[in-house]
Amino acid sequence: MTFNPFRKWQQKRQQKKQQQEKLKALNDTASRFQILEQLEKKELLIWDPKARRLFIASDIAVLFMGNAEQWISFIHNVHEWLYYRLCQKSWDDYFHKEELTAVRKAISIAGGNLSREDIARIKRSRREEIALDDMQAPAVEPFEFLLVPASTEPAVEPIAVGYFNPESREMEMASWKDVKQLLEDAKDAKKKKA
Repeated sequence: MTFNPFRKWQQKRQQKKQQQEKLKALNDTASRFQILEQLEKKELLIWDPKARRLFIASDIAVLFMGNAEQWISFIHNVHEWLYYRLCQKSWDDYFHKEELTAVRKAISIAGGNLSREDIARIKRSRREEIALDDMQAPAVEPFEFLLVPASTEPAVEPIAVGYFNPESREMEMASWKDVKQLLEDAKDAKKKKA
């Protein structure tokens, strides 16, 4: 084999380019997440984790409803942000549980005589022992979303309702008037049967 300085230079250049692309992707993601956090602070996005329901103010929805692909991309970005937060919470809960277990074990061995420094050292030590694959990532689940009127509007009903499956990027959406009419028709049909 012969030494080829040009090939070595190309490999280094390619590695540098890949690193720059990864950094750009991370920077873009951080920027998107920061924007979504600002929207949440201004209550233009509200997430209800128990019901898995996202409320989107019509003010912001109008900006992203230019075409179907743009709207799906917006909803997908919101999902990535919500999933990131869920993963962070899961990790924090897992770390806290593991640290607490380690401290309790140390207290039982030492007979309850541990200083604050000892407790901090035990927590830090346990945290360093935890591997990335010790905890399962939360499941990716579909969620509902509702487009709600702007806070300045007097309407109390949503404008539209939708469903988004993040894994398939499948989205269904309908106006609230249509959904409400279907619900009323179903209720009337049930009354007629009884």
